Amino acid sequence: MGPLSAASMENGGYSHILRNELGDTADKSVCSGSITAVSVPYVDYGPSSLRYQEPLLNLYRVLLTIAKNNIPEQTKKIDYEIVTCWLQSAKLARKSGHQQRAYSCLLEASVLNIPETFVEKSKWHWNKNEQEQAINILQKGIQEHFPDVSQFKNNPSQKQKEAAACAKATLMLAKYSEELAVLESNALILMYRDVVAIQPELEEGHFHLAKYYDRVMTTLEKSEKKRCVCLGCFFHKIFYC
Repeated sequence: MGPLSAASMENGGYSHILRNELGDTADKSVCSGSITAVSVPYVDYGPSSLRYQEPLLNLYRVLLTIAKNNIPEQTKKIDYEIVTCWLQSAKLARKSGHQQRAYSCLLEASVLNIPETFVEKSKWHWNKNEQEQAINILQKGIQEHFPDVSQFKNNPSQKQKEAAACAKATLMLAKYSEELAVLESNALILMYRDVVAIQPELEEGHFHLAKYYDRVMTTLEKSEKKRCVCLGCFFHKIFYC
């Protein structure tokens, strides 16, 4: 804590943490020679900015590439880690407003056709106000990667990782469709219920299903009140006018 406190007084503590993380990562990777030592981390102690996190992600990509050359039997796993790292960079750039950088990272991540790539690509289009294209990408991606969604429903032992990816993609499609009002209420309810059936432990799925139920009930109540008022006016005109 001593060096960190001193660094925070001079020019911010995040830079000091980042330097330590970069050094520790390189040392561990060189000493261990293990693929697990260079797995992509989730950086949650610093600000979500390119300045602090992108250098760390760049280092991990370099180390993963070195590991790929030295451990050929782990090529498939390392390729997945590299793509995951590119997707983190794409997400970071998108949230920071660097859309061209995000697109370049998405191109790098497209080397492997994994579900996380089309989900991030859809978010990128949505941020650019290309909502219809974002929805189309989600629809095509779900059809391609999860052609039989029923296999995940109410079956927690069936490919949990794939089920989680399917649930998140379906939830995003439902949210985007609701915001653009491109589906009828019954279709949206079924989509939200699919999310809950695919991954019951996903709290966000339950929340959005309940939220949409509340929205539908509120709309019905307003319509019923309006209809009652109109009928009251109609009978008033008949009997008193």
